[in-house]
Amino acid sequence: MVNLVIGKINSGKSRFLEAHYARHQEGDGFVSRKIIDADNMIGFQSLRLTTGEALMWMIHERYYRHDFINPGRIGPYYYNADLLFEIIRAYEEMIEKSVTPIYLDEVGQMELDGQGFDTIMKRLAFYEGESYIAVRRHLVNQVIDKYGLSDVRLIDVEEQ
Repeated sequence: MVNLVIGKINSGKSRFLEAHYARHQEGDGFVSRKIIDADNMIGFQSLRLTTGEALMWMIHERYYRHDFINPGRIGPYYYNADLLFEIIRAYEEMIEKSVTPIYLDEVGQMELDGQGFDTIMKRLAFYEGESYIAVRRHLVNQVIDKYGLSDVRLIDVEEQ
C-alpha cells in the first residue's frame, strides 16, 4: 500500500516520516532535514533512517560555494547529484530486498518532470510492500495520476 503523507510546505511531512520510523523501527528510507541558521534557510541534509547517517543534500544559492562535484539545480537550491544517485541505488536495493515500509521524502515537481526519484516512484507504484511518501498537497492528484496509484491512503499531517 502507498501512504501519501500530504501537507503544505513546512507542514511537518518530513517530521511525520521520521517520527513514524522512530515509533515502529521497521523499514528504511531517507528524510530531508532542514539546516537553518537563525531565520535563514541554508539547505537540507539527507538522513538515512536505519543508520542515522546525514549527508549534505541541498544548499541554497546564497550559501553555495561549489560544494558538490556534480551539482544539479532546482529552484534556488543546488543539490548533490552524486548523492541523489547513491540514494536511488539504496532505494533500488530496498525494493529488491522487499524492505517494508519504505520511506521517501519527498516527491514533487522534479519527479513529475521525470527527474529525481521518478524511477523509484515508478517501482513503488507497484511495490507489494508498504511505502510512506511525502507529497505537497497541491501535487497529490498529479502524483496519483502520473504513477497510476490505485491503492492509496492519504495521511494529512495538518489533521494529525
